[in-house]
Amino acid sequence: MNTFYKKNKIIILIWIVLATATVVSGYYIVYNEPPSNNPTPSQPTVQTNSTTTNANPTLSPTESTPKENKPNTLTTSTTIIDNESPPVIPPQPSSAGTIQNQLQTTLVVGDKSYSVTVPEGSSVYDLLKVISETTDFRFGGRDYGGQLGFFVDEINGVKNSSQAKKYWIYSINGQKAKIGVSAYTLQPNDVITWTYEDEAY
Repeated sequence: MNTFYKKNKIIILIWIVLATATVVSGYYIVYNEPPSNNPTPSQPTVQTNSTTTNANPTLSPTESTPKENKPNTLTTSTTIIDNESPPVIPPQPSSAGTIQNQLQTTLVVGDKSYSVTVPEGSSVYDLLKVISETTDFRFGGRDYGGQLGFFVDEINGVKNSSQAKKYWIYSINGQKAKIGVSAYTLQPNDVITWTYEDEAY
């Protein structure tokens, strides 16, 4: 036995060293193994679902864009036209800022009659302007200003004629006027009549 040991002493030492190194390496591997990614019973895995919401989702052809719910409101506008009713002039604010009252007035020219509502305080000249703006009535003339005011020399294409000595004369409720159209203030239910007749100036 001693003879065997002596002859194989080096081999035996090498074998012992290798065995010791193997044991030490196994111990190191076992106790220094990196932690596994697999979940352990004490550490359950929780799965988190991540959802990305698009601020402007694209709707499929079968989907429609949601609409805002609005109350069903039906608005009906009805306009009644009465050819026989006189045109109504909107109330005009006075210099003090208050709304003026309205008055009914009629203008007669030949076989035509125009009934209108004008603001209180209107003159015959104001009446002529209102009717010319709302009907086929037309008139012309010249404004002399001051006390003379506006002088009418043409109505519906017919002018005053000094050669024929025919002129446009207006009357108030059947009485020939003695003042100009700018000076007379209309009264409720006045009838202003214009006639083309002989008149010496």
